[in-house]
Amino acid sequence: MISIVFVGRNDNYGGDFEQRLLSTAHHNMRRLTERGVEAELIFVEWNPIEEEPLLSEKVATAIPQARCFVVDGLVHRLISGNRHLKVFEYQAKNIGARQARGDWLLLMNPDNFFGDDILDFLQTGDFDPGTFYRAGWIDIESETDVNRTDLTDFYAYDAPPYPAALGDFFFCAK
Repeated sequence: MISIVFVGRNDNYGGDFEQRLLSTAHHNMRRLTERGVEAELIFVEWNPIEEEPLLSEKVATAIPQARCFVVDGLVHRLISGNRHLKVFEYQAKNIGARQARGDWLLLMNPDNFFGDDILDFLQTGDFDPGTFYRAGWIDIESETDVNRTDLTDFYAYDAPPYPAALGDFFFCAK
């Protein structure tokens, strides 16, 4: 099983965050299910705004394969030395990874859609536990066909430290 871990907060990050998160999660889970790939979603809500409804409750209600965890603002304040930084993305992804039930971890941003190439790869199940996988990304406009074959990754690098990885998509054995 693949455990897909993503992070967010109930602050509407970047505008229409909730809609982007939910539509992406629905799309990705539907496509994985169509291909027979067993997966769970793990959503970690970090430092939620107290006066706002929890985003994790909406995710849990909308997506049956989701398990959600909330890291309270008190925890954030205890470890944060910067009052302007509201989300610790990688600490939150580590929390999600620790809760994962799958043998494989896919840590990604909540608005990354799986293209056919990623779905083909995940469907094979032919993964090397000694390999850390990453995927490049392409920013697309809403009217762009995400499965166009003529799109290329202009930011691909073959040598460490992989400056184009940017934390959007990591895949590895748990």
